[in-house]
Amino acid sequence: MVKLLAAQKVQLREGGACLMISGSFSESPSAVQQIRDWGKDIAKRILKAFNLYHRGQFWGWQRTQSEYRELMTKAGYIDVVDSFIETPNQQTYFIEGRKLPE
Repeated sequence: MVKLLAAQKVQLREGGACLMISGSFSESPSAVQQIRDWGKDIAKRILKAFNLYHRGQFWGWQRTQSEYRELMTKAGYIDVVDSFIETPNQQTYFIEGRKLPE
């Protein structure tokens, strides 16, 4: 994901912004969720080793707010801000970072 964000930054004008919107935001997982996810990941790795499962590519699926911030920072964006767009039925996370002036 860092490579993707860095590649997009090259396309921006000086001071331009990259806005990422996520409909699959994840709160910090509980201990039970972490154990369940760990078990599922191990099972998937075993199945993949026997060519019985294709993991695919998930760019932003179920990342936490701190993980999104870290991705933007590692990709070289500055003035990173994030928040939520809230409606009565849904909460959508977004994060924005600006290209460092050259």
